[in-house]
Amino acid sequence: GYSGLDFSLRPDLRLLAAYGYPVVLARLRGVQPSEGQAGLYEKYGQDGHDVIEWAARQPFCDGRVGMVGASLLGISQWLAVKERPPHLVVVIPDDSPNDTYRYLWYLGGMPPGPGRRARAEVPGVESEYGIAVSHPWFDDFWRERTMLREDFEAIARAGLPALTSAGWDSYMIEATSRAFTWMRAAGAGSRVRLVIGPWRHAGMFHASDNLTYDVTPSSMIRPHTGAELQKLWLDRWLRGEPNGIDAEPPVQIFVQGPDQWRYEHDWPLPDEH
Repeated sequence: GYSGLDFSLRPDLRLLAAYGYPVVLARLRGVQPSEGQAGLYEKYGQDGHDVIEWAARQPFCDGRVGMVGASLLGISQWLAVKERPPHLVVVIPDDSPNDTYRYLWYLGGMPPGPGRRARAEVPGVESEYGIAVSHPWFDDFWRERTMLREDFEAIARAGLPALTSAGWDSYMIEATSRAFTWMRAAGAGSRVRLVIGPWRHAGMFHASDNLTYDVTPSSMIRPHTGAELQKLWLDRWLRGEPNGIDAEPPVQIFVQGPDQWRYEHDWPLPDEH
């Protein structure tokens, strides 16, 4: 439930607050106490734009706003980016299905499977399944809720930094990695980064309640933990600190077998078969 989601977010957000970052945790539309109807990713872009611009006007903000979050909260970041809020300067979407049609509801062109159908039984989002099946084709409804290649190219040209991440065992790894690939191809350079680790869904900064690990995924990352990497990325792009994080190679992957982290200079790996 959403209370569990809030619980899993708190350690990460409290850590950012401890570093001196004012933190705003905004409930999505239709999730109490936020007003409106939940729908299916209803007005994530417009609402995200408004929250960002509201935060930028507050006394605690210097006018530079960043967004962090995994999964659904990654979708909300990408859809807010599409609205081009002028005060958004960095995003950190972890394991995000930026194309909700192809990677969540109609994977490979198939009808929604058991996992999606089960959404009809989840309190607060019961309407999602019915809405999704009423739009079986990629129409304007889905276009509004999707980042296409042209959208990634546009934000890359606009210079928006993005720290992207996924796990080898996550069903979102392709969606996440292509965001990186398309932004790099459009000239994002050191402003975009990709981390792929040995975990399942949404493990870069915190472990979800329904997953069990001997070691929390975020603490496995080397040479920086997930939390440290997130802070360094925010320090560089929100605070303008020349900490060198953007000088490191842009791809960081966990190689399974030898169980080692290593840097790469591009993705997909140029010598892969």
